[in-house]
Amino acid sequence: MIRGIIFDMDGLMFDTERLVVRALTDIGTEEGLDIDMDLILSCIGVNEKSCEKLFKAKFGEDFEYSHITRKRIDRVASMIRENGIPVKKGLRELLDYAKEQGYKVTVATSTSRDKARWYFEMAGIGDCFGEIVSGDMVTHSKPHPEPFLRAAELLHLPPQECLALEDSFNGIRAARGADMPAVMIPDLKQPDDEIRGLASWVKEDLTQVIRILQEDAEKTGGPMADGRKKVRILCVADEEDPRLWERFDPKIVRNVDLILACGDLKAEYLDFLVTMIPVPLYFVCGNHDRNKPLPSGCEHIDGKLVTYKGVRILGFDGCRSSAPFQYHYSERQMEAKVRRLYWTLRRSKGFDVLVSHAGPKGLGDGPDEYHTGFAVLRRLIDLHHPAYAVHGHTHLNYGRVERTVRYNGTTVVNAYGYTIIEV
Repeated sequence: MIRGIIFDMDGLMFDTERLVVRALTDIGTEEGLDIDMDLILSCIGVNEKSCEKLFKAKFGEDFEYSHITRKRIDRVASMIRENGIPVKKGLRELLDYAKEQGYKVTVATSTSRDKARWYFEMAGIGDCFGEIVSGDMVTHSKPHPEPFLRAAELLHLPPQECLALEDSFNGIRAARGADMPAVMIPDLKQPDDEIRGLASWVKEDLTQVIRILQEDAEKTGGPMADGRKKVRILCVADEEDPRLWERFDPKIVRNVDLILACGDLKAEYLDFLVTMIPVPLYFVCGNHDRNKPLPSGCEHIDGKLVTYKGVRILGFDGCRSSAPFQYHYSERQMEAKVRRLYWTLRRSKGFDVLVSHAGPKGLGDGPDEYHTGFAVLRRLIDLHHPAYAVHGHTHLNYGRVERTVRYNGTTVVNAYGYTIIEV
């Protein structure tokens, strides 16, 4: 079963290795150095420390590699600023497919984190990836398996459930060393017999990876299949829906297993729901709930991790505000609430559903600063990759507010009125 995808970057996502070849060839000519293709190719897929060793092995221990590195970085950056980042065929299609189908995605690159982030922004895919594994984060570069093992840890998946996408020989060796199925998509160098034997597939471009995922999903049920019966959850927030109150329609809540309330709802409404629908109700409070009685027969889960039928649910009250009112929190105050749960989340190995009033920043924000979400909640998603993040606060009738947003394998849901999810 494939549930996660780990991308290499240079040569796989972006056609930047050809820029490096051009830059190093020009620099070699300018400096009177024999920087040949064999040396350049040996540096593909490894970090700067490993490249330095390769250059010094050829030019001597006193060789000033940092001088060449600075010139190469400046030269490649100048090309990208002038012409844009060259995106490889099929990248956007594959990212869109992964997002739609619920695959967790990350990057394991030998490049530095800052440069990788710059490339993502230049290509317009900055929102596709949360945390990544960069060359400055690992002790051993490819072909050592450490980068891929670290990436699997970020996705909270066993290596065997992650698909590695690579263009370099060292990358394929690293993926197989991590016991990870790997797709070889050649760039500057065609695979030899060794690499063809190590790679699970050899494909021409990233569009062909979609078919690999489809075939795997046909056999296993796809990335969301885990053998556990789905829990059907009614999510409510902000406005009482008459179809669940004055004109209660039992067909809407048929087979519901749980209710999650995301704040700014009358206590008597929640009391009514838990009376009419004989299932547990977990709730968080919104900014308009200050100084109001809490509902009875329901569980307040602010700052708590609860588990129901195997689904781990994490809750937070409030909106982002510096006002000195109940259920109003600054970013720093919310960060403190999250920090208090560090050991709880570590013991539980994460959570499946995030329930909050204000949502994660940038993933369903409203039209003004007051209706902007919390950055720390977005970082929680980056770290733990829950299936869902459910929130309220931004009403769908505010305009340009979407019911659902997909982000790095997590479905962010605005529960305004009501909606139903399955986990």
